[in-house]
Amino acid sequence: MMSSISDEGIVSRINDLSPTQFENLTLDLVRAVGFRNVIWRTPGADGGRDIQAEQNFSDLTGADTKRNWYIECKHYSSSVDWPTLWKKISYADSHGADFLLLVTNSQPSPQCETEISRWNTERRRPEIRVWRGYDFPALLRLHQNVALAHGLLGSTVKGCGTSFDIISALSKLVQAANGALAFDQSPELPLTAASALVELFDKRMDDLKTYGWFSQGVPLDNVSDWPWLTIQGDLGKPEEVSFRTIAATVRHLVQAEALECSVADGSLRLSALNPKGQIDKSALSFLNPILLLARCDTFEICSATQVFFQLRAVNDR
Repeated sequence: MMSSISDEGIVSRINDLSPTQFENLTLDLVRAVGFRNVIWRTPGADGGRDIQAEQNFSDLTGADTKRNWYIECKHYSSSVDWPTLWKKISYADSHGADFLLLVTNSQPSPQCETEISRWNTERRRPEIRVWRGYDFPALLRLHQNVALAHGLLGSTVKGCGTSFDIISALSKLVQAANGALAFDQSPELPLTAASALVELFDKRMDDLKTYGWFSQGVPLDNVSDWPWLTIQGDLGKPEEVSFRTIAATVRHLVQAEALECSVADGSLRLSALNPKGQIDKSALSFLNPILLLARCDTFEICSATQVFFQLRAVNDR
């Protein structure tokens, strides 16, 4: 359970975050509440929105429907006025967004609240939704693993959600390895993923003890000890333990003997070579708690056997 820190204490800690840290927090919360293909548009090049995400659901006939969300983060010491929000509405509308979510540590001004209500009442597109500063305590109590990752918990933590999620993932990997042995198959895929996940989990627990939040670790140097991975081009310097965990887990999920990693549009692209499985909704659910530990800013399923992702490159919350 979450510590006894008050709602006011949580809001105060959020107010102390930098704008970039606030965007990082928002991205992790957006993914935690169930959005897919969450993409953080890096500061200075957001193209009119800070975060882009998709919401998928099935109707009564089983048909899938996708809704596109543009998410705008405003870490302000004062309220958000209507002209500021209007600029974002105009951009979202011109690009076919279904929803615009304003996320702020403060709140819209009275005039802005009135205009938001009028806009939605008239059923204009995109529909406007708001996370206000006073909404964050409830969101963070519901998604304690995100609060923990950003140092927004109190001094004591009991029953950390992150721990349970990762233990569950490790349990499934170990069961997969045991099942492979039972059928005289190699357990190498799930064991490699489990080993990487344990190392990542240990790193993050050390982060919490030392800093109170998740910090950046040793950058990727070489992958000569990973015979199952081929690298094309310069990947930059992503955190090694996070990169290895995502790659090994994707490899296990698609049951591929090898992966190829390259850079495309600033993101890392993992492609499975001769896979026996695919990445589906259940696989994404399995990956979500791992992506939080890995400090992953973007994870997008491009096909059943190919993903794009970005790891947080700065030593920032």
